Amino acid sequence: MIRTILVPLDGSQTAENALPWARSLARRSGAAIKLARVRLIPSAPVTSECMSADHSDVFEYTRDEENSYMTQIVSAWIDSEAQTILTGELIEVNDTIAGTLIDFAESNHADLTILTTHGHGPVSRFLFGSVSDEYLRRASGPTLMVRAEPSSTPLKSIEPLIRNVIVPLDGSLLSEQAVAPAIALFDWFGCEITLLLVLDAVGNINQLVESIGGAISSKLAPESATPIAEEYLRRVADRLRKDVSHVTIRVVEHGSAAETILAQATTPETAIAISTHGQSGMTRMMFGGVADKVVRGAVGPVLVVRPKSV
Repeated sequence: MIRTILVPLDGSQTAENALPWARSLARRSGAAIKLARVRLIPSAPVTSECMSADHSDVFEYTRDEENSYMTQIVSAWIDSEAQTILTGELIEVNDTIAGTLIDFAESNHADLTILTTHGHGPVSRFLFGSVSDEYLRRASGPTLMVRAEPSSTPLKSIEPLIRNVIVPLDGSLLSEQAVAPAIALFDWFGCEITLLLVLDAVGNINQLVESIGGAISSKLAPESATPIAEEYLRRVADRLRKDVSHVTIRVVEHGSAAETILAQATTPETAIAISTHGQSGMTRMMFGGVADKVVRGAVGPVLVVRPKSV
């Protein structure tokens, strides 16, 4: 269940492209939206004697400017028709920028964070590179990464559309932890869930054998493992059909994990939900490098879930 959606902003249109997604999801789920902007204390000007000068005026101006920006955004994006609760807040840095946002998300019980990315280089003035990477690595809750070009202008008339969701699995319970958040988020769109397994990316085929109650034997060839993988996915799909009706399965024998996942999601209407940064027990398919490549290469949104150890 989604009750609170966090959207970090930094004053750029790129970051604001998360707003149509938040607005649409809030309309469908009844969730409240919290906008947050990290307030950075400006550096003190330096005098000719190399002494720090009083910069209180600069600080006050920056704070007033940021407050004005947040007020304008809230006013522009309030959805009175749907009676969505939308609030904006400036927050002081108490850690790294990502750490500050994570603390804010946890203290406000955010069920989902929406960040923007354009796949190459900096996303915006602070939502880039190490910041987004750190957020994805440390955040305990799901994060939806939305692709947005730097020149794109967010419009209230935009209604995001998702027709299909790809959920990569590898036979582990940790990878399956992406399934429930994917359903909670995307089932509002009435889309199809596709469970995907790439055999080349599974570190231990016997894990699949165990998952369907079979006896462990010697290492299986891909052609022998395919029926086992299909049975595993069918069992997961059968459990899901209690909550959603549109579930399909797909097994790909050969290929790298990231490239195969991206090849299955070639349109903006196809989302991906993936587990990443698990603890012991995760196979090599689901580690951070794969999720990072998927986030940077996907044309549609990517839901990143950091699973708990099981």
